[in-house]
Amino acid sequence: MYEKNHQQVMENKMAEYASTISREDRNFWILNILIQYVAPTAVRKVFNDKIPPKDLANILNRNVKIIQDLVNKKVIKTHEQEVLTRIPGFKLPSMLSSPNKTATSSEDFDVTLMICILRNLNFVQPPPSGWDQLPPVGLFHYHTTPQPVLGLQPQK
Repeated sequence: MYEKNHQQVMENKMAEYASTISREDRNFWILNILIQYVAPTAVRKVFNDKIPPKDLANILNRNVKIIQDLVNKKVIKTHEQEVLTRIPGFKLPSMLSSPNKTATSSEDFDVTLMICILRNLNFVQPPPSGWDQLPPVGLFHYHTTPQPVLGLQPQK
């Protein structure tokens, strides 16, 4: 509820200032809204579709070596490790579960952790140029251009 109200406030403010702000500033605010309010919902939907909440602990346990490697490389940060270790049934060798902490689920994951798990456990197909490369200049398709996905039209 907070997210929807906050998003409406932001949209109203954007409309109010649309005639007085530069195109760059307008694009910044659009991107900000997408990152803060659209992306988390979209990523969580994909995450829960690929890794159903009831199967989360089993899938993580089957891939514990990969998860541990990400922890060792500090790709998964300490606060994310704490969220993972509170998933009922999941055991991360480098950290002990704390029985006094509230159980967590994928609903407690931030966007970074969800994308990290999806990417490293191969639940999503990598882009043609790979995860760590920008797409070649001039290559535009569904993976590299958000307009078709988001329904955005170019501004003139």
